[in-house]
Amino acid sequence: MFASCADLAQHEGRLGRLPFGRVVLAQQIQDLQNMWMQVRPLGDAIGLEIRRELYRPRNLLLKRLLDGVLAGIGLILLLPLIAVLAGAIRWIDPGSPFYAQVRVGRHGHPIRVWKLRTMYRDAEERLTKHLATDPAAAAEWARFFKLRDDPRVLPGLGRLLRRTSLDELPQLWNVLRGDMSLVGPRPFPAYHMDGFEPAFRALRTSVPPGLTGLWQISARSDGDLAVQRSQDGYYIRNWSLWLDLYILLATIPAVLCARGAR
Repeated sequence: MFASCADLAQHEGRLGRLPFGRVVLAQQIQDLQNMWMQVRPLGDAIGLEIRRELYRPRNLLLKRLLDGVLAGIGLILLLPLIAVLAGAIRWIDPGSPFYAQVRVGRHGHPIRVWKLRTMYRDAEERLTKHLATDPAAAAEWARFFKLRDDPRVLPGLGRLLRRTSLDELPQLWNVLRGDMSLVGPRPFPAYHMDGFEPAFRALRTSVPPGLTGLWQISARSDGDLAVQRSQDGYYIRNWSLWLDLYILLATIPAVLCARGAR
């Protein structure tokens, strides 16, 4: 009926003649959160009060307590499985079965994120050679920062660990340390973060990175930078404890079905 809220304001009399007890005015605004908002009268203007619940100290403390309890229990229960997987990795490719990569953490500070090693020890050399000789792989890497057929990955076990995300289990230690949260935007390497504009990088690093997140239960590796930006931005702007619990529960079928995993 109306092209926009501004258009409606020019025809205020028509609003009173509508045969409804309640009318919703909808205006699409790019990157504006849609939860935790209240209308405030400001004289002859209408204001929208926006609350970022994830920035409130009480909520950060509650989130940290939940992280500590669940990560501690999970780490104790999963230690035998981690040990078995670590032994299998050493049998396929001798060397440390664990791998620590520097990622961008909260406020842009670097953190060491632990994983079970799913790649050969000379992985970077293999990747450089592959991208230099395969233009299609180079284009795929530029868009996703991942490869469907990655020459760095250990045969058999490496691909299984990545598809099931079992290689991420040691990051429960990062959660216990406080480097990460159970739920949040995934901690990316610096080269991946450089693919985002500065304003979004600042928003993304304003909260703790997570072991799982909204992107991981939906697109996972099938989502490019635009999808990652949209879903991580939605999570940060509209956070609630219930959203965290929903993402944690939804992570289980996403991992079991290996949707979009590489």
